[in-house]
Amino acid sequence: MKSELTKNEIQATLDAIDRFRPNDPGLEKTYEVEFVIAHADSSTQNSIDSFLNQNEITFKNLKTSGSDILVIIDMKLDKDKMLAIESSLTYFANKHGFKYDGWGAFE
Repeated sequence: MKSELTKNEIQATLDAIDRFRPNDPGLEKTYEVEFVIAHADSSTQNSIDSFLNQNEITFKNLKTSGSDILVIIDMKLDKDKMLAIESSLTYFANKHGFKYDGWGAFE
């Protein structure tokens, strides 16, 4: 289950990935990536957990940060995989009245 990402959303992801290239030219490193579902609450975690498992998205952890839920995945910054995860999370957020709010990555 996925939502179609806009050209701007796709370009924003590609631009963000490119910012990692100076220190990781081949994008070979594994990063801890936090995908953000905004305006959710801790009671939503079970729904997100089920959705991720149904869509075969392997994740390390789910955590609450204020009114956001972070889906934490250890992964390389592969553009196709990143866009697929974002598309799935956008679908989930839209379906449940939340907002998918992007991602950040840490070495």
